[in-house]
Order: sequence, then C-alpha cells, then structure tokens
Amino acid sequence: MSLLSDFSEGAFNVAKDIIGTKNFSINSGPMIEAVKGEARYDRASELNGFQAGETLTIVVNASTFVCKYSLAARSYLGQFCTFDGEEWRVGDIEKGEVFVTITLISRSEVS
Repeated sequence: MSLLSDFSEGAFNVAKDIIGTKNFSINSGPMIEAVKGEARYDRASELNGFQAGETLTIVVNASTFVCKYSLAARSYLGQFCTFDGEEWRVGDIEKGEVFVTITLISRSEVS
C-alpha cells in the first residue's frame, strides 16, 4: 500500500468509531462493518407511470470486503443483502484500494 492508502485506512478506522458502523452481509454471508452514507428516494419514469425507489450508499474497508467476499465485485451485483437488519439488493459497487462504496437498492417499491 502507499502512504496515502495507509493514511486513508487509518483515518477511516478512527472515523468509523466516531460515526458508528452497522452490520452488512450479502446473501446471508459473513457480516462486515459498514458506515452508512446517503439515502435517496426517487420516482423514476416507467412506461405506465412512475416507479418509486430507494437507495442507500454504504462504505466498507476494501481489505475486509475482499477477505470476506473474495469473488469479483461484479458478481455481487443484484444479490440480496442485509444492512442494519433491513433487506436490500446490491445495485452498484465501486471498489478502490482502500474503500468499497456499495449502493444498495430497495427490494420493493417505496410509496
């Protein structure tokens, strides 16, 4: 790792103790700590009206993610997952050297 990566990982470890973490797992796999980011609620246009949706961004430590979920990141797209006891699907994964940012999408419509 580079000095910047070491610094970023150290800062993340300190910050997550202050911000707090919640448990995250994919397909009832191993639990890992994740920091909650932004929630988004929208209404996307569909053929017959609007589709309500909800997304949630979470951040996990890249080395922890790769250790617990060793398949290629793209293989987890669309999989069912759990964050803080709530059920979601994996919608998007951004894998960096230090962090993995995962966008969770709702399993069902939001009213």
